[in-house]
Amino acid sequence: MIDPVAALVPYNKLASISKQLRARNEDAEDAAVHLVDFVDQSTGLLWNEMRTKLSNQFQEVLTSIGWPKTDIPPSSMNDFETGFSKLLILRRS
Repeated sequence: MIDPVAALVPYNKLASISKQLRARNEDAEDAAVHLVDFVDQSTGLLWNEMRTKLSNQFQEVLTSIGWPKTDIPPSSMNDFETGFSKLLILRRS
């Protein structure tokens, strides 16, 4: 979770595989419905895990700076910006 951009690479691959499996499963008249469900669930679990970890990290930063106060020291502002940026990267995906 240090680099969410790097973490999204395998997630996006898994999401792509999931999408392809769903399409091919429909073409094969639902012959692999259990595999499709498993990959879909795994994709969803991975997304939720990444989101939860990044959200918790950001919540820790907010708590440490006493959010919502206006006189945030520059060192804490860096932590705020980093945490917020990580969540934005995850959101854009």
